[in-house]
Amino acid sequence: MRIIVPNVLSLGVVVLIASAAGAQTVTIDAALATPETGYFELTGQSAFITTQTGSLSTGGQLDGMSSPGGLIVYNEAFPVDDINDYLSFGYFGLIRTLDDQEELIDLSLVVALRAGVGIGQPIGSVFAGLDESVLVSALQTFDSPEFFELLSAAGSSSDALGTIGLPTMGRPGESLTLVAFTGGENGDLGVAVGTMAVTAVPAPASAALLSVLGIASLRRRRCCA
Repeated sequence: MRIIVPNVLSLGVVVLIASAAGAQTVTIDAALATPETGYFELTGQSAFITTQTGSLSTGGQLDGMSSPGGLIVYNEAFPVDDINDYLSFGYFGLIRTLDDQEELIDLSLVVALRAGVGIGQPIGSVFAGLDESVLVSALQTFDSPEFFELLSAAGSSSDALGTIGLPTMGRPGESLTLVAFTGGENGDLGVAVGTMAVTAVPAPASAALLSVLGIASLRRRRCCA
């Protein structure tokens, strides 16, 4: 299975990148709630997941996104042969709650899930055997066994994958709920904190605009297994 791992740093608002003929433009539309005080911020070793025909890709495109969210638009560095090869998307990572002085209040796991899934429940009810506190610790490191365990679970679960919209092909996309496991007495029950949806369209052969609200500078590393 081919795995592509891009990383995105919060470096700017707009970047121009060149695209080759046959590439695709992917748009992530993410809304992130604003808490009563301060704001949320996505962080950690995250995984924005896309599944294509015969492959799965992960990246850090949402790293650094904060309330209220926004659009991330990028040209696919490793385009698929056919736009119809784009199948589904998912996401997991860490979410920081910061106060108005940017002091950390809470650090919790966040996962994109279908409507109603995980709300008021621990992560173990969604993915058996997984523990929120263990995952929070693991996702602060790089390529931990727990990261790959969660990637395997999320990348193969219908509860954690939504259809990528293909507007030029008339295929509607789906929206997933961003669920932060930060509620309840123990601070490990799922709470809805946002939504995300993904679309893909053929990109023009000329230079294209990467319009990112606070997130830019795409870097990728590619490995094969």
